[in-house]
Amino acid sequence: MDLCVATIESGGVWEFQAMLMSFAANAAVLAVRRNAPELIAVGLCALAIEGGRGDIRDSIMVLAKLYHSAIKLGVNAFDTFGRSASLVTSERLSYEMARFPHRPPADRDLARFLLREDLTRGELNYVQVVA
Repeated sequence: MDLCVATIESGGVWEFQAMLMSFAANAAVLAVRRNAPELIAVGLCALAIEGGRGDIRDSIMVLAKLYHSAIKLGVNAFDTFGRSASLVTSERLSYEMARFPHRPPADRDLARFLLREDLTRGELNYVQVVA
């Protein structure tokens, strides 16, 4: 977490926004595939570094994936998301990250974000549902 804080405080990550969002979304998938719950915090750290600079809805989509993976792995999402939210410099992203686990079940379900689990070759992936 110290490296995460130092990176956030240094700023200058704007040019890496898309890469950080992709990294965070991939961390959600790899956490389950590798049974590595620590990757949930790593993904949240990437979102914290990205700082909600783009469309907040994109960040919330990634939060949904990270939350779903956290629950699958038995991670305490309330604590993990809350600790990570305290690192975020964007008030809006910090709020969304901290409150995500507190949303009503229907509002944090993958279907709410037009996502579903896919198990191709026995490996988890999150795919967009075409409406």
